Order: sequence, then structure tokens, then C-alpha cells
Amino acid sequence: MKRPPSLVLALLTPFVLGWSAVSYATGNCQNGKTLYNKSTAATNGLSCSNASCHGAGVNLHSIQNAAGNPSLIDQALDNAPPGGPDMVATNLRVNLPLNSSDIDDLATYIFYATIPQACPAVAPSVSASPSSASFGNVNVGSTSATQIITVFNTGAGNATGLSYANSNAAEFPVVKTCGASIAAGANCAITVSYKPSAAGADSATYTITGTGGINIPITLSGNGVVPGPNVSASPASASFGSVTVGSTSSGQTITISNTGTAAATGMTYAAPPTHFGSASTCTATLNAGATCTITFTFSPTAAGTFTPNYTITGTGINLAIALSGTGVAAGVASLQGSPPVLSFGNVTVGQTSAAVALTITNSGGAAASGIAFSNSNPSEFLVSGSTCGVTLNAGGSCALNVAYMPSAPGADSATLTINYGSGAALPISLSGTGVTGSPPPPATATAIEYYHQAFDHYFITAIADEITKLDNGTFVGWARTGKSFKVYTSTASGLNPVCRFFSTAFAPKSSHFYTPLPAECTVVKANPNWMFEDEVFFIAVPTVDGTCPAGTSPVYRVYNNGQGAAPNHRYTTDLAVRTAMLALGWIPEGYGPIGVIMCAPP
Repeated sequence: MKRPPSLVLALLTPFVLGWSAVSYATGNCQNGKTLYNKSTAATNGLSCSNASCHGAGVNLHSIQNAAGNPSLIDQALDNAPPGGPDMVATNLRVNLPLNSSDIDDLATYIFYATIPQACPAVAPSVSASPSSASFGNVNVGSTSATQIITVFNTGAGNATGLSYANSNAAEFPVVKTCGASIAAGANCAITVSYKPSAAGADSATYTITGTGGINIPITLSGNGVVPGPNVSASPASASFGSVTVGSTSSGQTITISNTGTAAATGMTYAAPPTHFGSASTCTATLNAGATCTITFTFSPTAAGTFTPNYTITGTGINLAIALSGTGVAAGVASLQGSPPVLSFGNVTVGQTSAAVALTITNSGGAAASGIAFSNSNPSEFLVSGSTCGVTLNAGGSCALNVAYMPSAPGADSATLTINYGSGAALPISLSGTGVTGSPPPPATATAIEYYHQAFDHYFITAIADEITKLDNGTFVGWARTGKSFKVYTSTASGLNPVCRFFSTAFAPKSSHFYTPLPAECTVVKANPNWMFEDEVFFIAVPTVDGTCPAGTSPVYRVYNNGQGAAPNHRYTTDLAVRTAMLALGWIPEGYGPIGVIMCAPP
């Protein structure tokens, strides 16, 4: 029972009382107090607190003089002569019993009692393991297998005043053995399950709070899936704009997905409507988790606008894909505006909005001559920077800038008319609202575009750490293209979070995918080939006709149509880049006739 030489302190008893309670804390004061008063039958009722252990007599050990000095207690117990009156000390060591740690605790307690000062409080240390529970896909109306989260108190003090809160108890029911307190060194269990009430991603936070600042959040997540097949089309429409009669447009691909839990059977696919063609990889059965594609083209045989639906049916399935296109007679000029409608939203009275670029394109088969502009409200809707002349050749385009400067609060509107040919006209609707003030927009960051020549892939990021590693070669093979656009770093009214996904399912190539559309984000989350990384920035989205809010610029998304055996998307605000990519066989994705997916801040 002797303590090692390294623990034996010099007999500096006269100086012990000069130590401070703050600096001495090697032993457990509360346990020392218990040991100080402990006795057994083997010690004849004596304890370390008994008077026989104190004083100046020959047979007394002055244990109280060992305040804060465990070596003095060791010395007293080790030097007790066998069989003599001092056997009381030996009995204490052997029969209480006392080990080295106990003697440390005794010395600590005696020190605090001599000061005098109460034993310092001991704190709990509460944690949960694991700190989250993810249930994956679970059928709607069913209950998942349970997951157990253990709550530990590894501190020296009891955890008290505990309470438990569940932000979504209906879909994440909890059964627990934990109560309002957890003793030091003890643990309890929280049993969680997941019972989705509807299809889609669900989440909750189960929070444990308690006295002394205890705050432990446990994240819960799961995804409700519809039992049986769940077939959807993305995108749900294909718009081909104007195509000259007798010619064929480029293809647009629709992906048919089964995100349900069973195969879709009896699938039938209608013949393509008049003026449209289709090529399909789909069959009569679409397994759970599988996809197939239908690529549509538009080949008008007559002038006019055509808007048929393409129908897909199966057992309990009825999908309609909206197709649209306008046949333009050969040899006739046809001007189109992009965007077709300009909405500037709220602008402070007396201030001028950011200018929006309006592109005029002649999609007809002949030159448009005698071009002239008229503006019904030129004082509030300002036109500048026009590159349009009197004539615009077939297939050509020109541009001008339009800004909004309200003179008074309230809604304003105007029509900018492009007259050409013999009585033909292209009207562009302009609108905006004058207001007396608005909160500043959130901060912005720059999304920089990179290109990997070996993969023939494009990639954008606004994350500073990724940009540094891409620039310094940590991520090998990537180089800046010189293209970029702004994004918001936090949310605000009118902004959507942008989901980022990553896939290695097309090894050795990998691919990223961005979407600001909640429905598209949900669909991709359910695709096992894609891993959801995070909501990486925030941005405005266009209306269904591809119009961006005032002061923002359209961001076009184009898709490589699986070229190179791996999908890749490119995001750009440069209309010339979009045009060049389409010439390489890429296809547009997004809202409106030219595929606007989001709207970048200035």
C-alpha cells in the first residue's frame, strides 16, 4: 500500500496551510469527506475523524495536519508499529480499506475543511452518441426500425433539471428511459423511429437541455416514399420556340423516373403528336429507382403554334408531357424577344433599376426590314445601348438595354413595340412598381467557372476554400475559363437555396449538379446515383416564361446530353456561350424558350 517515491512529498507541514483552494484540486473532495467519517467493525468504530488520530501524543498521528499533503497520511499509516497502540492506524488502512486514490481524496477534503471552505461543486458532462439518426427511405404510413441514442453523464456531478423537446414528434416518435436527472457516470437510452406521413424529406431536432447550460441537439432525418411505383417526368414539358416549316429542331430529352418502391408495369408510350418526333429508351417495365429517356424533336409541316400533350400510361400511372412549338413559314421574318416580358419588380422612386438586356432575334426565313421602336412610357422605362439597325437578317440578333425609373409610388407599365416589315410587330410588355424604400440585399459572392480538359467537364463554385484548391492545383486538372457570375451568400425574400449534388456513378469521371428548384432538388435526392452535398448559395429564380426579376441577369443551364459517358451541366450568363454549347450538341434546360434556370445578382 506504499505510494511510489514520485508521489512522496517533502514534509513541509508548516507551509501546507498557505496553499490556496483554487490551486489545489488533485483529489475528490466529496469522496474524501465520506472517507474521513467512514468506520467499520474491524476498526472498532474508529475513523480518520476520530480523536485517537489527532493530537501531539506519541501514539497519535495528527491526520488533520496532512491538509493537502497525502504523503503525510501515507507516512503515518506506514510507520504504525505492529501490535502496538498505533495499530488503530494500520486497522484504518487495511480495514476501511484505503488505497492511494483514497488518501489523495482525504488530503484534499482535510485541506478544504481546514481553510475552512466547503468542497467545490462538481459538474456533470452530458453527451449523446450517436448525435444524429438517419432513417433513409421509409414507406409512407409505415414505421422504420428503431435506432437507439445513448445519453452519457461522464462528469463528476449529477446532471439535473433535464428536459426533452422534439420538433417533429408526429413523424419521429421517441421512447426514452431518461428522466429529469442522470447520475454521475450513468447513462440512459432514447429510442427513435421514423413514421412518414407524406412523400418527401423530413427532419427534426430532438433537444436535451438541463441545469448549468446543458444543451444537446440530436438531428433526425428520413425520406418518405410512396409504396409502389411513383413515376414522374423531368422536365415536365419541352418548348421548341419557332422553327422554320420543313426543318427539324434540335432534340430535347425528358427523363422518366420511378422513385417509388416497386416496378411500374404495363407502361405504354403514345405515338408522337403531329409535327413532333420522339426517340425513347423506355420499355413496358420501369423498375424501382430506374430511369429512362424520351428525346423529342419539332418538325413543323405548317405555320402556326402547336401545343399537344404526349401521354404515358401504366398500371395506376397517367403522365402528360406538354410539348409546344411554332412553325414559321420559310421566307418570312419573325422577330422574338428574350426575355419576352420585362418585370422590374420594386424600385425606389427617383432611382434607376439595373438595366436588363433585351435580345431581339429573327427566327424567320427572311430579313426583317423597316425596324422601328416605339415606347408608350419613355419617361419611366428607359431604352439605351441599342445595336439594332433598320434591317435584321434571318437568324440574326441584336440587343438593347431597358431600365426602370419610377417617378411616383405605385404600379407602372408600358409596351415597347418593335415594328417591322409590312405591318408586323413584336410587343414587349414592361412593368414595375415604384416604392419608397426597401431593405438592402444580402451579401454576394462570385461563382467561378472551371474546365477539366481530360474530362471535358465544366464546374462552378463560390466556396473560397474550393476556389483556392482549384487555383493552386490541389484538385488536379482544373483551370479557370474566365467566366463567372454573382450569387447571394444568405437568404432573403424572393431567393431560393441552391442544392448541390455530386456523383461518382460515372467513374472514372465525376459530376456536380446544381438546382434552385425545390421539386427538382427533391427528385435528385431520391436518386441513389447522386449524393446531396449542401445548399451552397442562394439566388432568385425566373418565372415560368423565363423572366428574371428586375436587376438580375438570367443564368442559362445547358446539358451535355450524356456525351462522354458522363453527365455534365454548364451554367452561364453569357448568351454567346449558350449558343456555342448548343452547336456542340448540348441541350437547354430551365424556364422559357431558351432555358433560364436562375437569376444572378448584379
